[in-house]
Amino acid sequence: MLTFRPFLALAIASVLAVGGTTVFPIGEAARAQTNGGAATDGSFFGYVPPDRGAPRRTRGAGSRGCQADKPVGLTLLVPIDHTGRTVASHPTFSWHLTGATNVPVEFSLIQPGVAQPVYSETLPAQPEGYGQLTLPAELPGLVAGQEYRWSVEAICNPKRPSSNIFAQGWIERVEADATLADSLASAATPRDEAIAYAKAGV
Repeated sequence: MLTFRPFLALAIASVLAVGGTTVFPIGEAARAQTNGGAATDGSFFGYVPPDRGAPRRTRGAGSRGCQADKPVGLTLLVPIDHTGRTVASHPTFSWHLTGATNVPVEFSLIQPGVAQPVYSETLPAQPEGYGQLTLPAELPGLVAGQEYRWSVEAICNPKRPSSNIFAQGWIERVEADATLADSLASAATPRDEAIAYAKAGV
């Protein structure tokens, strides 16, 4: 399912819709749009990055061949330097596209070392703004403790892959610990839930 909505509403709705998939934008432009959700330390909802594992770098690309007269950019709403975590078995993946493309957008989810993608889908042409896709319920859920690579690609020219706009990131499903479970049980509002997930590094 592909939907578009303001980011803060998207983040809070994600907590309710998929059991804790909270997305965190990276970059100055994204930070400027999310000041309303910033904690006193300046991080989004008080997000505490997990202190574990090797760094993972989010990869993105800017304008190539999609628009001759307007720059096009693609940003995944994920941590830029480490694997994003979720407690959802079928999470929602979110991104932001700048510049109208009028071309298909291809989503892919890959388990490293496995030849076939876990899931891939080509979406209709996306206008400028936020987009998201939820992993279909009929698929097996993400395995806890397993990292997956996911990507979004605007297919500017099917015959010239080098002209496509591409971005990729990483996600890992984790089990909610007792502290997170207690925080969620006492959460009175969607914002409280978002803060609980953020403080747990999810």
